[in-house]
Amino acid sequence: MRGYLLDINLSGRDEVTIWIKRLDGRVVSHQIKWMPRIYVHGSLENLVKLGRLLSQRYLIDFVERSVKPGSPPETVLEIEVPFGCKKRVANLILDLGNHQLFKVYNVDLPSMQEFLYQHELHPTALIDLSNDGFKVLDSVEDIDYDLSWIKTAHLGAEVRASSVAPRFSDRLREVIIEMDGERIILDGAEDEILQDLTKTLDDLDIDVIITDGGDSFLLPFLHYRAHVNRVRLRLGRSRDPRMFKPSSSTYFSYGRVYCRFRGFKLKGRIHIDSSNSMLYGETGLDGLIEVSRVARIPVQDAARYTIGSCMSSLQYYQAYKLGVLIPWKPSKTIYMDCWSLNRADRGGLILDARTGVYWNVAELDFKSLYPTLMLKHNISGETVNCECCKDDGERIPELGYHMCRRWRGIVPRAIELPLRKRMRYKDLIKQVRDDRLRTLYKSRSDALKWILVTAFGYLGYRNAKFGSREAHLAVCALARDALLKSIKVAEESGFKIVHGIVDSLWVQREGAGDQDYLELAKKIEDETGLPI
Repeated sequence: MRGYLLDINLSGRDEVTIWIKRLDGRVVSHQIKWMPRIYVHGSLENLVKLGRLLSQRYLIDFVERSVKPGSPPETVLEIEVPFGCKKRVANLILDLGNHQLFKVYNVDLPSMQEFLYQHELHPTALIDLSNDGFKVLDSVEDIDYDLSWIKTAHLGAEVRASSVAPRFSDRLREVIIEMDGERIILDGAEDEILQDLTKTLDDLDIDVIITDGGDSFLLPFLHYRAHVNRVRLRLGRSRDPRMFKPSSSTYFSYGRVYCRFRGFKLKGRIHIDSSNSMLYGETGLDGLIEVSRVARIPVQDAARYTIGSCMSSLQYYQAYKLGVLIPWKPSKTIYMDCWSLNRADRGGLILDARTGVYWNVAELDFKSLYPTLMLKHNISGETVNCECCKDDGERIPELGYHMCRRWRGIVPRAIELPLRKRMRYKDLIKQVRDDRLRTLYKSRSDALKWILVTAFGYLGYRNAKFGSREAHLAVCALARDALLKSIKVAEESGFKIVHGIVDSLWVQREGAGDQDYLELAKKIEDETGLPI
């Protein structure tokens, strides 16, 4: 049986359900016995004792894994744990070892992502399912993958509000479903509306439901009203979660406090809350699915993740396939004296422009400068100032750091695919004449840009699994060096530098034409080895 991977969800303590839309349009479910795993590192003697103790309740095995990227594999204890039990078992193990004998890994790796990693799956993949398992027939590297099979509808409701803001005690007036330019209104008695809603969604065979406030109010409200009216409401293709009270959390980002609601995720049908999804809001469904495929995250999770979490999944996948364990609570305290900090932590190069009006100015902009530098110079948390390349490692200008030549870092491995695909999409945007395709490629390119932008910032984040402050500083130093080299080339070619900021230069030369500026761009590319 061939079809597309629509959704994936856990269906028990040791079972995963995958939802497949067959080529004939029918959606079927398939159950797979599987449990997530955590790993324990310690002395072999202590691991054997721990294994004897845990084997009474859990499936265990002794396997070879690398505790640190680039290090030789070591014997560690692998434990299969039921869904939802990872952190409880991990804390138990740490307590048994008095928080000294053992270290635990892969604890906060989301289980559904681990399942996708292990089986080399990705959302919307074309797969061939048989008794022997399934075979993936397309690739995350594909550019023109088919999404025409997805049926999308927008769901909304009108409430008989008794105050300014609607409440769960308010009665439902009508439900609106919009699909392919058509508008369907369900009205009448409240219980009849709710009964008709399930039937209509099934009759239309909807795959993706898009709401505005579905996580924070609409879907919990509909289920609460169904409970009051003793109606069995089902919005997915299987039983919905019973969640009447929305829960939320806040987080701080770039000077603002954001509120994020816990997702109301359906089974066999995808729910996207446009007001609770940064990716959908910025890039639409096409951009969201692109990130979901590339990062191997279920679509409903990717819709609610921060960009940093999506980018982290790229790194987790690379580590998982390389047999590198993912630390639970990374601790990378770095100490620097004031002089070293002053020399290293200088950010990007900025040249202030003199106030005035300038004519015939060209802007030269490096393509994805920071991610390109990370890829080109193999910059990752474990590759900066490595022990193996002290004498022959690549040197970083200004800082004196060195980069590893013997191990390709987790971070450059992770960003290579989105960087390569984004470059391809940008080329296609210039080539195609079809406005629909141009819009599609731009949405996907913009989504990948968010991933790449975050890859640099996350490199110096204190909780990053495979980053470090030195790696962050090294990228900034290389960017400053690239801009200084570009300025030198431009000035030697008779151009005046009007302004410069991090990855862009504004240059001017009297009488210069388009060809002169293009030739300058080519000279800078040749000098720096970076695309303009």
